[in-house]
Amino acid sequence: MDLSPSSSALRTNPAGNLGVLVFGTAPIVEHYEDGSPVLPIPVGATPDDLALAQADGWNLLGIVAAGSPAGLVDMYVLSR
Repeated sequence: MDLSPSSSALRTNPAGNLGVLVFGTAPIVEHYEDGSPVLPIPVGATPDDLALAQADGWNLLGIVAAGSPAGLVDMYVLSR
């Protein structure tokens, strides 16, 4: 996933049409299907990050809540 120019907290797929913002405290590391690691997705997004993304043409698709012993997160899934 790449950093979006609109927000340092927003990560996008290579095509640039899906993104995630993670609100919370638990670190998230994404893996490709073959198990190789992708850059960690930064946590601690703020309402400003969401506002910046929406101003840049991103639409909120949904919110996924997850918990683990490391903490709780809400992952905002965006598209454009």
